[in-house]
Amino acid sequence: MNASELYKTKLWIYVFGFTIWEVYNALSLTAIADPFQQGFLWIRWIGLSVICVSIFLLADVRVNLLKQTFFLVLASIVMYFNIFLNREYVWLDIFVITLASIGLSIDEILRYFWKTSLLIYGVIVSSSLLGIIQNQVTYGAGRTRSNLGFTWSTFNSHELLSILCMVIWCYGKKLNWIILLIINTLNIFLFIKTDTKAPFLLILATSMCVVFLKLKDIKISNKEAFKSAFGMMPTLLTVLVVYLSANFSKFSDLNRLLSNRLYLGNQALSKYPLNFKGNSLNFVSFNSIISSYFTIDSSYLRYLLNFGLISTIIVLFAMFVVLRKIYSTGNTFKILAVTIIMINGFSDPWLLNLGYNPFILFLSTYLVSPMNYKMLGERKIENNSISRYLQ
Repeated sequence: MNASELYKTKLWIYVFGFTIWEVYNALSLTAIADPFQQGFLWIRWIGLSVICVSIFLLADVRVNLLKQTFFLVLASIVMYFNIFLNREYVWLDIFVITLASIGLSIDEILRYFWKTSLLIYGVIVSSSLLGIIQNQVTYGAGRTRSNLGFTWSTFNSHELLSILCMVIWCYGKKLNWIILLIINTLNIFLFIKTDTKAPFLLILATSMCVVFLKLKDIKISNKEAFKSAFGMMPTLLTVLVVYLSANFSKFSDLNRLLSNRLYLGNQALSKYPLNFKGNSLNFVSFNSIISSYFTIDSSYLRYLLNFGLISTIIVLFAMFVVLRKIYSTGNTFKILAVTIIMINGFSDPWLLNLGYNPFILFLSTYLVSPMNYKMLGERKIENNSISRYLQ
């Protein structure tokens, strides 16, 4: 088997395993999750096992030893705080899936992943509409919201936003108008059914940006200050959400606009102190008759309080490195895609859920040297792969 065939085999095995894992990830959020939770875990382990098989097909990609050591040290620290101290075992999945993506074109992974995600969520929604699985409808504050097979009404809309960002990343200016129309049609359908405003508006705004960028070329400044500012975006958003939550009473209009998220963030800061090791978070659903509803919607604030300052600083540093490299491509569509993902994480908890944000896989690009892709013998791999983000 030559290098090109080995690469294709690795890609297909990885994508197949990732798809199985995504089936588990989606099903765990559905209305049938509780009675079948043990069965879903089998799906998870099968997916991870298949992904692990792909690790052994390295396609002659060599990893920088110094970078690898540095990465593994930082990853071990994150795993210590996230898994061993705070018992969030999904971070084991993130580590394995990200590490296994080394040597693959992230572009090609996303081309498959957005299609399989659309299929998986489409099957779940269709099943709920046909009465195969439960479609819970909630009423309150003048709103009627269908969960469409999931345990909460917003899940489908946020996944559709993620799919749009993947599509933008993969196709850029060549994005088919029909695909954009289909996504926006689904967006309107989900808004009517779920009354989920934030992702609905983000999808509309992002789609308008795509139309503008397809019609007009925009040049991105390659100045160091702009690269660093873009890389600092998650850090700035983290500081911002902490400040706004701590002073929510001064921003009552913004709090109402964000559906009381700043008030809930203030409650979280009062209940869970900022520290180095993190806290075990306990949320209360709307259905509780014992306690008042409580959650932390912001991905940045949730991560900070859950896993502590040390883990947060390491993850923000990793994001800084990767975002700088993405900005360095000068590709406005790719920059737009990750910007929307980062902004969505400010008010919703999906930023660090690999099923909703597969862009986490770009952390693996830190380990790979550009020249190694030339050994694969396929020009399209060299041109379209993550190698150019490391130059």
